[in-house]
Amino acid sequence: MYPPAATDKQVHDISPLWQIKQGNYRTPTFIVHGNGDDWLPHSMSEGTIRELKNRGIPAGLAIPEKCSHAFDLFPVGDPLSTGWTAIEQGYDFICRLLNH
Repeated sequence: MYPPAATDKQVHDISPLWQIKQGNYRTPTFIVHGNGDDWLPHSMSEGTIRELKNRGIPAGLAIPEKCSHAFDLFPVGDPLSTGWTAIEQGYDFICRLLNH
């Protein structure tokens, strides 16, 4: 037996994109989303970053090649050589914010 479907309110309550669109989220954000993610398409992260930027919230995105979902926790092959470069971009993003 499956659990009942989530209500619209429940989905909105946990949706980062919905919270951004409602003006409830204003935190500078950098997302690393591998293009090999088989759980979520990277277009979701692209849309989130676009919405943040449209609202004047500092945001950035790196899409490392051949990196799957949670590639930094469960590396397959050698995704960290590519993925780590993307993670370093996130650190650079934070440092730029802190230095302003």
